[in-house]
Amino acid sequence: MKICQKCGTENQDHEYYCSVCRVKLGPSLEEQEKKLAKQKEVFEVFKSVGSSKIVLAIILLFIVSIAFSVYGLLNLDETILNVYPNLPLETFSQTMILTCILAIVFSIPSIMLFIGLIKLYSSSKKATESINTSGLSLIRASSMYNLVLFCILAAFSLTTLPVFIVFLLIEGMCVLGIVYYAKLNKTIDSIIFAVNTKTTAIEISTYVIVMNYIFVVFALIGFIYAFSIQSLLGAVLTLLCAVLLTYLDSKIKKVRARKAVSAFYNRDSSFYIPTDAPSVCGNEPPLYRMALPKLEKRNDTSENKE
Repeated sequence: MKICQKCGTENQDHEYYCSVCRVKLGPSLEEQEKKLAKQKEVFEVFKSVGSSKIVLAIILLFIVSIAFSVYGLLNLDETILNVYPNLPLETFSQTMILTCILAIVFSIPSIMLFIGLIKLYSSSKKATESINTSGLSLIRASSMYNLVLFCILAAFSLTTLPVFIVFLLIEGMCVLGIVYYAKLNKTIDSIIFAVNTKTTAIEISTYVIVMNYIFVVFALIGFIYAFSIQSLLGAVLTLLCAVLLTYLDSKIKKVRARKAVSAFYNRDSSFYIPTDAPSVCGNEPPLYRMALPKLEKRNDTSENKE
């Protein structure tokens, strides 16, 4: 039943205007319940993904990665002396300062991502009817930070790289990184919008997922070549992020498929009206036919043949 908000009259579900005051009617109580049920289903998907073991594993690996980074910074002087044993003292001091600054600059987005994941996980674990999107916003800020870094690196390589082949390689990597983080920002924006509205309006970029798997291959190659623990951790973290996005995409596609099937079998009742056909048994519901507009019969006025 549809209840008129102006006069309180109860109207049938297939009616769009009140039968008494002719005010446009809103959705019926059944339709409102279905909408709330769909929103709850989408919300449970976001909570299950945000509080999944994949997110928890990413957070734990970030803790290990940050610990290794701090250990590397504390032993930075030994590392530089091992690579450049005959480095002058003045140059050594400048190298130390420059390396520390670069390490801090490139560590900021990872720390922002780490904090954002912790906030997302803790918010998804809470038994509330909403998810705090501040963690997702922090993850988006981390992605935007990386996008700016890649743009700066691309502009810097235009003016400093003299070798043409090296220039093409660096510029190609910068372009791929810029496109990757631009599409990642768009994906995160759609996730934030979907979480706030509890809808399936998510556009997860296939390019982002594919590039994550490509980054995993390059990180594994770096681990095999240099036997670097940081490269191995980076490969595992990137792989888990790709799996997380794929998992969310599959969950949302399943919800969309169920909604499409439900919409097909529960079409608007205004397209169907009861017929006057008698039922075989008295307990049977009335037969229904499609409420098509009546067509006026056309009178053909053909000329008489001679």
